[in-house]
Amino acid sequence: MTSQEEFDQYAEKVKTLTTKPSDDDLLILYGLFKQATVGDIDTSRPGMLDFKGKAKWDAWKNLEGKSKDEARADYITKVKQLLEEGDVLAKLLPCAPYKFSSAQLCPCLHNPNVLTKLQSQLKNIIIAWLSLVSLGILVLLSWIFVYVIHQRGWCPDTWKGFSAAAIKDLWPVIKLSVSSGIMIW
Repeated sequence: MTSQEEFDQYAEKVKTLTTKPSDDDLLILYGLFKQATVGDIDTSRPGMLDFKGKAKWDAWKNLEGKSKDEARADYITKVKQLLEEGDVLAKLLPCAPYKFSSAQLCPCLHNPNVLTKLQSQLKNIIIAWLSLVSLGILVLLSWIFVYVIHQRGWCPDTWKGFSAAAIKDLWPVIKLSVSSGIMIW
């Protein structure tokens, strides 16, 4: 039999996890907590557009019939498991930017300026990849519309392709884009 005090201790310890549990683990914790504190579900299922509420309700409903003591024991076991997994990760990755306790694991990440710079770099990388993909799509579509359609004679008055003037005028745009990227970096 698990005591209420031990349950309360682990309910507080779960807030100190160094990594965010998976959605499935969070739903298990939610269902066990509600079953341990309230007992069998006593509310109606949320509406069809409340996806989060329905998932939480289902997690609690799946535990219907389980005693409060059993739910408390299962909750404590699950929290212990998550704490052990977090300790292993903290040993393997001592400077990783975790959501809950990044300042404890790596003091350099506690500085808001460092975090802002890291987030900006991540956004720049994503934007760079999206730009590269869109450039590839643009070149492919240009090739299709200029060469394939023109060679088949579907549109005799179509654009005939890139000229030297288009390439020459492209250089200032590239320089401006690169210098802007460096300034943001």
